[in-house]
Amino acid sequence: MTAQSRDGADERTYRAEVGARLRHQRAERRWTQARLGQLAGVQGQLVSAYEPGRIPVDPAVLAALAAALGVPVGDLVEGRTR
Repeated sequence: MTAQSRDGADERTYRAEVGARLRHQRAERRWTQARLGQLAGVQGQLVSAYEPGRIPVDPAVLAALAAALGVPVGDLVEGRTR
């Protein structure tokens, strides 16, 4: 495996992990993707692309999603819990 393909795999893994944490936080609140998107100021379709890690989450959007969920960004990025 080349360094470039390994980096791509690492990026996909990171996106999937962030997406899984995002989905977990949303599901705990029993919110739809559309509801979370509305509260964060983004479209629900974008949330549906973030959760499985299909696309990278823009840092500003990640901050808005975390704020809407009432959690620190670190909870979504690093899996920290309070």
